[in-house]
Amino acid sequence: MSLVALGLFLFTFGKFFIPKQNSIASSPDVLRVMTYNMLVYTPDVSLVADVIDEENADIVLMQETSFEMADFLRQEMKVAYPYQTHFPSDIPAGLSVISKYPFEVIDYDLGDFWVGTPILLDVDWNGQMIHIANFHMDPTSFEVISTPNRAYEVAEMRKEHASRLVEFLQIHPGPAILAGDANDVSLNDPYFLLINAGLQDTWTEAGFGLGNTFPGRKKIGSVYVPEWLVRIDYIFVTSEWKVLSASLAGTEGGSDHRAVIAILRLRK
Repeated sequence: MSLVALGLFLFTFGKFFIPKQNSIASSPDVLRVMTYNMLVYTPDVSLVADVIDEENADIVLMQETSFEMADFLRQEMKVAYPYQTHFPSDIPAGLSVISKYPFEVIDYDLGDFWVGTPILLDVDWNGQMIHIANFHMDPTSFEVISTPNRAYEVAEMRKEHASRLVEFLQIHPGPAILAGDANDVSLNDPYFLLINAGLQDTWTEAGFGLGNTFPGRKKIGSVYVPEWLVRIDYIFVTSEWKVLSASLAGTEGGSDHRAVIAILRLRK
């Protein structure tokens, strides 16, 4: 049985252990993108900002932005990221985007039942317009797991969310980046709906290892859950992009998620 299990693991995940290029020199034609669920209840927002500062991404898509975090970003990171939009919350429904490049909000409705309202932007990257979607899908809590009907509803809603993102791309063709917390693994239907629509999973394209992003420092009652069990945070890109690199940020920010960073270049 152990050999069978090993074979299934290698068949499913072996591609993630093929060495890939990860050291990419900065240049005007390279875009560095980051997605980060920063944990609304983090005790020290400056540590979260330190992670962002260290990675030095051009565009940062954030989930679970608190009012304190949004204020800190506006006041302390305005020079590095002059273009910002925040929809903070004191529950895990906040979202933000900060950028080194100017953007405009896209007037498009992705529907209801997301965690917060997705942020849709047109970013002007050196004259090239890029569509951006920052999303946060429904989580699988213990309450959900223990209630079969609710678990089915949440799974179906995440499929619906993936379908809505595909529709958004069909109505807004061109280079696009969709990133955020999907609260789902890459073996389930929402992931395949996005991949089958032609999106690239940047970690599959250029990451090394399993790339697990959740949970970190997670405690349920008096029981600790092992860290970094699953990959639920993603950066998806359309076929116009060549994915040069995908990596994870450090764990010093105090969040229960790890940030994902992708380095991209438009294909010639």
